[in-house]
Amino acid sequence: MYNNKIKSLTITKNITRIEDYAFAHCKSLRTVKFETVRFTCYQNVFKGCDISKVEFPQNMKTVPCDLFYNAQFHSGTEIVLPQSVEEVEEGAFRYTKNLKSVKFTGNNLVKIGRVAFEESSISNIEFPESLKYIGDYTFDHCNNISSIVIPKNVEYIGSYAFTGCNNLSSVIIKTNKIPLENGCGHDIFRYCQISKLELPDSWTYIPNNLFDNAGFKSGTVVVIPSSVKRIGKYAFNDSNIEKIKFAGNKLKSVGEMAFAGSKLATITFPESLESLEFGAFSRNEYLHEINLPSNLKSIGYMCFAN
Repeated sequence: MYNNKIKSLTITKNITRIEDYAFAHCKSLRTVKFETVRFTCYQNVFKGCDISKVEFPQNMKTVPCDLFYNAQFHSGTEIVLPQSVEEVEEGAFRYTKNLKSVKFTGNNLVKIGRVAFEESSISNIEFPESLKYIGDYTFDHCNNISSIVIPKNVEYIGSYAFTGCNNLSSVIIKTNKIPLENGCGHDIFRYCQISKLELPDSWTYIPNNLFDNAGFKSGTVVVIPSSVKRIGKYAFNDSNIEKIKFAGNKLKSVGEMAFAGSKLATITFPESLESLEFGAFSRNEYLHEINLPSNLKSIGYMCFAN
């Protein structure tokens, strides 16, 4: 039977384990205070509650796996994490309802685990500069998020990280630390509506898979920074990109399947281009005009096929 009389809750220092549905449907529960720093949490602990205030200890380093899985919050609730937090573990805020935002106050966060915010109601997320890792499905189908800034120290973005964020229109990427290979998963921005994309001027390459299957709003012009020398494999594969502009004259190569299946109608390459690799622009049914530069040395197998 559910307890509707509990209004506040303190998880004391000696608690090391919280089981499934422990406080589920405590509909009067408003305040949750954690004194314990290290504990294991299972799913649906706060399902059906009406939490409006959460307090964490200032020396907490990890937000545990599934802590607020499927938790119910009072409309507009904001959670502030302590400066000490270094990691948000898998599923910590997955399926949360009515939660407006989670704020990172410090600059120690390094990792946000897979599905940490999947299908959460959050509308605002600001990453600290310390962040290095964004896991698979981390913000999958967070439909209220409209803009993100990927900070300068991020080294990895997982598959489907922002897939289904169908109101995500502004993406600003500041990091230049994502490796060309194995720095990105796939389908990161699938089903988004990107109308503003800013890439760092220091980039010498577009990482493999970064905008694979990405969703761009019709008419959006993607500007490739003047510093870019290579566009990686599958970088814009099967995205609905319609227009692209090369800002500089340093681009040397376009990787395998980089723009395959896109919606580009015309392409004007910079004179610096030397190589187009396998299937780079294949399956572009809207493509009707191509301007190949005089310095081009190699056109790969099935480069413009179909």
